[in-house]
Amino acid sequence: MAKPHHTIIVSIPCLEFACAQGLQRCLVALKHRKQACPDVILLTAHPPCYTFGKALHMEEKSAYYPYPTYEAERGGHMTFHHPEQVV
Repeated sequence: MAKPHHTIIVSIPCLEFACAQGLQRCLVALKHRKQACPDVILLTAHPPCYTFGKALHMEEKSAYYPYPTYEAERGGHMTFHHPEQVV
């Protein structure tokens, strides 16, 4: 018989991008160490900020932006996040 698989859904109304990214990294580290950690789906929004994907050119990263900027571990260019956007 297959072992039961558990998934937890966590809803956090608004979380700074850096905090959400740190939480995701911790959860991934637990999974990689094969800890008894269920799958977790995080539902949140961020205060206004920009995230830069790996495809963004250096000159675009050095431009002025009116909100904080963060490197994201994903492909693509730039994404603007705001409190009404669930991520």
